[in-house]
Amino acid sequence: MRFRCLFPLAAALLAGALPLSAAEPANSATPIAKAKDDKTPAGVSATDSPETARKRLVVAPGLKVDLWAAEPLIENVVNFSFDEQGRAYVVETGRRRTSVFDIRSYRDWVDADLSFRTPWDRAAFLKQNVSQDNAAFMRQMSTAKTGGFADFNKDGRLDWRDLEVESERIKLVWDSTGSGIADKSAVFADGFNTSISGVAAGVLARRGEVYFTSIPDVWRFKDYVLRFTNGQPALSLPFTPATSTRLHTGFGVHIAYGGHDMHGLKFGPDGKLYWTIADRGAALTNLSRTLNPDLDYLLKFLPDTGAVFRSNPDGSELEVVAIGLRNPQELAFDDFGNLFTADNNADGGDKARWVHIVEGADYGWRYGWQHLPKLGAWNAEMLWGLAPSNTALSYPPPVAHIGHGPAGIAHYPGTGLPDTFRDCFFYADFPGGIRWFRLEPSGASFKVANAGKWLESNSPDEREGKLLWNLYPTDIEFGPDGGAYVLDWVAGWEKTGKGRIWRVHDPAVDAGKEVQEVKALLAADFDKMPAGQLAQLLRHKDGRVRNAAQEGMQHPRFDQGRTVVVGGQNVGALSPTQSLLSLAMQGTDPLGRSQAVWTCRNLAVRGVSWAESMLRLALSGSRSPELRAEIARSLGDIGKTHQDSATLQSLLGGASPRVRFLAAQSLGKLGKKEAVQPLLNLLRTNADQDTTIRHAAVHALVRIGDTDALLAAAKDSSASVRLGACLALRRLMHPDIAQFLDDPDPRIVLEAARAIADLPIEPALPKLAALLDPSRRRREESLTNSPDSRPKTQNLSQRLLTSSPTEGFVLRRALNAHFRLGQPTNALALAAFAARNEALEALRVEALEMLADWPQPSSRDKITGLWRPLAPRDAKPAASALGPLAPALLAAKDATVATAALAAIEKLALTDLAPSLLALVKNVSTPAEVRAAALRTLGHSVFRTPHSALFETALKAALADASETLRKEASRLSAAGGGVDAIARLAATLQTGTLGERQSALQSLASLKGKEADDALRKSLTQLLEGKLAKELHLDLLEAAAQRTSPSIKERLAQFEAKRDVKDPLAKWRECLTGGDAKAGRILFHERQEAACARCHKLAGEGGDVGPDIAGLVAKRGREYVLESIVLPNRVIAPGFESLLVVMKSGQSFAGLVKGETGDELTLNSPEDGLLKLKKSDIARRTPALSPMPESLIEVLTKREIRDLVEFLATAK
Repeated sequence: MRFRCLFPLAAALLAGALPLSAAEPANSATPIAKAKDDKTPAGVSATDSPETARKRLVVAPGLKVDLWAAEPLIENVVNFSFDEQGRAYVVETGRRRTSVFDIRSYRDWVDADLSFRTPWDRAAFLKQNVSQDNAAFMRQMSTAKTGGFADFNKDGRLDWRDLEVESERIKLVWDSTGSGIADKSAVFADGFNTSISGVAAGVLARRGEVYFTSIPDVWRFKDYVLRFTNGQPALSLPFTPATSTRLHTGFGVHIAYGGHDMHGLKFGPDGKLYWTIADRGAALTNLSRTLNPDLDYLLKFLPDTGAVFRSNPDGSELEVVAIGLRNPQELAFDDFGNLFTADNNADGGDKARWVHIVEGADYGWRYGWQHLPKLGAWNAEMLWGLAPSNTALSYPPPVAHIGHGPAGIAHYPGTGLPDTFRDCFFYADFPGGIRWFRLEPSGASFKVANAGKWLESNSPDEREGKLLWNLYPTDIEFGPDGGAYVLDWVAGWEKTGKGRIWRVHDPAVDAGKEVQEVKALLAADFDKMPAGQLAQLLRHKDGRVRNAAQEGMQHPRFDQGRTVVVGGQNVGALSPTQSLLSLAMQGTDPLGRSQAVWTCRNLAVRGVSWAESMLRLALSGSRSPELRAEIARSLGDIGKTHQDSATLQSLLGGASPRVRFLAAQSLGKLGKKEAVQPLLNLLRTNADQDTTIRHAAVHALVRIGDTDALLAAAKDSSASVRLGACLALRRLMHPDIAQFLDDPDPRIVLEAARAIADLPIEPALPKLAALLDPSRRRREESLTNSPDSRPKTQNLSQRLLTSSPTEGFVLRRALNAHFRLGQPTNALALAAFAARNEALEALRVEALEMLADWPQPSSRDKITGLWRPLAPRDAKPAASALGPLAPALLAAKDATVATAALAAIEKLALTDLAPSLLALVKNVSTPAEVRAAALRTLGHSVFRTPHSALFETALKAALADASETLRKEASRLSAAGGGVDAIARLAATLQTGTLGERQSALQSLASLKGKEADDALRKSLTQLLEGKLAKELHLDLLEAAAQRTSPSIKERLAQFEAKRDVKDPLAKWRECLTGGDAKAGRILFHERQEAACARCHKLAGEGGDVGPDIAGLVAKRGREYVLESIVLPNRVIAPGFESLLVVMKSGQSFAGLVKGETGDELTLNSPEDGLLKLKKSDIARRTPALSPMPESLIEVLTKREIRDLVEFLATAK
């Protein structure tokens, strides 16, 4: 890549205003987009000054918020980190949405995107497709709803080379005067701008080193002069490329969604560097099987999921910690080394997850879910749910659902704020503000203390758990000078050229000795401190100080010590830290004990033998559950002997869930088969009560890899043991997992089916498919009635057909197994299942859809949505299987089954059934939608050609039928044939038809050629101009007329546009008020990813809390209010959500939420001044805050979609 590190003081220090925009490039002969300065992109209105913005902020009681830095020092800010000297390293994005594509705006690319296995696949695709010579690309780009890709290299052409101009960078920001406000900034690193570079989203400054994540790479920069230089960093200039190292590469396989990048840099207590990748995925070649025993499983899914990684600071020993995340932003360790992340939801009705990251976990998300209707099994099977609603036992459930758009997170270090925040987590919820909450133990994992609706509420009136509100926070960090620092994007989702850092603090705490002591300690050189002082600091209140002291005690200077003689006997060399660590582990301070254990663990990993012995000795003599837990964890990294294994096995039966969990985890790392039976016994005694313990036992069994023992466990009398064995075999992708399909416990059957279908485990597919076999059902009935059958044995096949949804999940996978196996017998099985009247209708429909897709199967797996291509195949097996059963399917009571059968009949060209279709069209007792589908099938060319007479008969009957649905379909098909007669029928319909028929007629006339079609539309336009046309038809007519070339039609259209009221803000959209399709609007509200309505708004109790409940507003305000909220979200904001800045004639200003208003008085709830009652006669001006609802919604949705959405919202209850 082209890369440069910059620190030119004279050029880069930003002490004055930056230019508002760069000069426009010269006009090109090619009409392509021109590059703009990213500070002023089109459509952005981030007009609040920092002082105005500060007045709008709501800060927790007793705290104060101050501005620390703002534009022009920083802009487009994503992530930041403070070094020990109090300087901020701020990640700025230059590429977001302009040089990093979002797949939502390029839907034609989805198949290609799913197929990518490496970032270089993506690079090749972009090089081939991003070109002004590619008509498909230009069409998509012209309709893209976000961003602004342009001719950035100004060569007069738009192509992939323009992706290599805009760059991500790190900005160093500092306070050079000690005033408490940053006044200087300089570019620290720049040049991250390959064609596949993503939005840089992670930075960590630590002890003279800066770590940085920018897809596709993880970087490390070193500058040890900066480490101890206090004040201006000029002494270290220039910053040279020789100090940069690419630690890892291969991240960012997919285009995916914007903002799904690489984040979360944190150092753990093990001295390793941790970070995350979102579901853009990773393709890594430097993973070792030693550290990742289930490497095959990991390599299979890493390209299609988010994950947590760790490595040594130099990049060695790269390891996958966990997978199955969607968009985890940052990581945070608590005081006892437990790791957490916040994972964003998928905007489809699921919720953001607060996740306890445990080694080896798979949390379930796959990129394919994003592109399935309603997110596929992710939603249907509640794979994101809390226990017990989460049906997937292979995926540890989240701790909680918190917030809506998690960005940065942090754990309180222990000082800098009031003690109220002791041991709390802070969570940047974008947009909204900073939340805080505390966890408490729950078995081997955690739960939120005092959990309630406040965890997800974005209501400005709900103050519980909110540190700072009314901003767009991207990160939160704690500075060495006390207080919490919040990084603010300022407004919206596009680049605005702005960025701010706010400091939330308590002035009384600032003035205390504690803050000043911590500031001095963090700036000190711990590598030179004496061992005694370091040992004392292991117990310090501030976690950052404790961690620095731990590193100091791990310095190689302490590895060896003086010779010690006891009782005249030489007992060896004693390190100065050895006795101090021993005392720390025996002390009463739990934090100091844990730090001492971690210190010894890290020394032992480095080969310091006394540290290893000390841990074993401490374990044998301690009764502290936490100390025993930490040492159990450490033995997994340093243990070598059978005695270590025996020690850990003995801990599996202890009273502490946390000890059992970490002992099991470590036994897996030791990898000794002697631990298998104790681990199976742990599963037995746990009895599935603690999901974290179950996971640890299962993953330990995976690491040990004794498949014979696991297969033997399939016959265990304990369902918990059998389940654990099944889950372990899943992770090992072992084909003999198929035997669990015969288990009497339906939970185990489901997990086996999930493993076989979702991974997939191809050799086991036939047995999964056999669950549909009727002969299996007869065998099960015989077994159930036999005297020696087990009490729990049930008729599985029959139960799966008709019982609970979870059992339907098994059947879906059995159907998909038949589809993927693709033999004639599999087609017969699908058809037979579709014909079973007792089966669930939705599954019968799926079976029919699989038959319809048989000849040309999608390359996306029907269950997971992942790229698993099947070759085209002969249609005859499917046609032969469906044909004999078609009459019964067409007569199905459920209309969706009959309609799906018709679609399959059409795709498989079963033209012999044409007479049956004619009969169906004429049968008035058949549901109208089925009759219309039958007519549509007859009208398809494959049927129409050999059976034209039948089609004409059906068409004639349909045009005269009493059903509007059928008449509309007949009218459309008639028009598709063209001709004067068809136009005449449509023209007559415009005069006498129902509203629905008239809408359909206008849509049909749009594409018909000839003067007669123009005449019919011209007549309707005249009615429109005279105000005589029904309002429900306005949009249909305007869209139809816009497609015509007739001058007289264009003239009438222009007349109508000229008549729009320029004073009416809704004038351009009034045709969207009535006439929509509520059913289509419902799908749009709940499923349209670009709109993501349900992410923020509740309807009928479902959805987010960012915005107001839709149903309540519609009932009170009506359609115009709904339309205005969609197309002009900032014009009128819902009551309770409107924020104002009020400037009084006296010069005073106030900001807050509008709580009420009369003719004379405005009631404002001000964060700074409380509840205010202001006389309106004293107000000079009032400025509303922007709504978080995107202004770009009118670009995302067509007018027809807006009309459908309005209809749905106006009629929803």
